[in-house]
Amino acid sequence: MRNLFLIFLLIFTLSSCATNQVAVSKYESGNYEDSFKILKELANKGDVRAQRNLAIFYYNGKGVKQDFSEALKWFNKADNTEYLIVKEKAGKGNVVAQYELYFFYKDGKGVKQDNVEAIKWLEKSVEDGYLKAKELLGEVYFEGKIVKQNYEKAFKIFEDIANRYIGEKYIISNSRSKIGEMYQKGLGVKQDYIKAVYWYEKSDISIESSQNLGDMYYYGTGVKQDYKKAIETYKKVDSCHNYYNLGIMYYKGEGTKVDKEKSYKYWTSCAKSSNKEMAKNIKEKLDILCKENQEICINKR
Repeated sequence: MRNLFLIFLLIFTLSSCATNQVAVSKYESGNYEDSFKILKELANKGDVRAQRNLAIFYYNGKGVKQDFSEALKWFNKADNTEYLIVKEKAGKGNVVAQYELYFFYKDGKGVKQDNVEAIKWLEKSVEDGYLKAKELLGEVYFEGKIVKQNYEKAFKIFEDIANRYIGEKYIISNSRSKIGEMYQKGLGVKQDYIKAVYWYEKSDISIESSQNLGDMYYYGTGVKQDYKKAIETYKKVDSCHNYYNLGIMYYKGEGTKVDKEKSYKYWTSCAKSSNKEMAKNIKEKLDILCKENQEICINKR
């Protein structure tokens, strides 16, 4: 019966897209009551999108009396409906659904939270050849939050991905960066700076590898200090960490001539960073720079 229900639900969800759009149009025109009625009917028939939108209606109190309990009920119902759909697909061998099921169980979304079941489905996705799931499994063992931390297992997984030349470039690059980090810090392997540099350089599109390798050259950690290589490495990938350090190097003239205009440019690019410590450090640098060089900052801040 559950299988029949899910098959019906999938067909119904596809056919209800147009009706959902009508509800959205009515909402946008300010006709909240009619929009609510359409969504309520669809939600009661198992439409996930409608269930989520209905929850938002109850949460915001538009077209209906505000009711947080009802909002939570419909959010949970939507999660459960989505879980059933994904579980059905996963059971039929869909590797993406198996991967997604990991998050449902890990977060307790639409189903009772269960780390063992989460790992079971993630490993199933890996066994069936989904590279994204394999990368995540490596991260899970590396972080050790829902399983016992195991750097050796993590390293083997990342190594297998890193030696591939066919697959998603971003995933392969991230795995190479992770191997570089593990060699740099001696996690699960003997510390080896030469191998760390090798793997960081092979991962030239990874934010972490650009930051870590740039820092190695800047501070001379395990390699000969080389400011020019540090600048070159930092410039490969855009990140606030890299911009902050580039700003310092242009300010001090490390590996390049002094260029405070560039310092200002790099620092202001990340002045509103979500990283509070980074934002604080950049503000301090900009305050000093602008006090010393008012002509650079005037009418710009």
